[in-house]
Amino acid sequence: MNAQGERFWVKFPFKTYHGIKCLTSEEAAIIGGRDPSALHKDMYDAIARKDYPLIPIAKMVLGRVPENFFAEVEQVAWRRG
Repeated sequence: MNAQGERFWVKFPFKTYHGIKCLTSEEAAIIGGRDPSALHKDMYDAIARKDYPLIPIAKMVLGRVPENFFAEVEQVAWRRG
């Protein structure tokens, strides 16, 4: 939102410096069977190791729960202008 109160949609692409690595269905079944939160743990461990540069650009504030989740959240990708 600018100083005149006009709203603008922006897109922030979040890209990892580590590249994209995917598990096969079989690997995911094995890992998930042993530890359902294995991928979350991997992310938290990477953050703890500080193996990426933090560049703060903004602060996101979630100020309210959507009254109509589908209309306000799920359909936002289809809105234009």
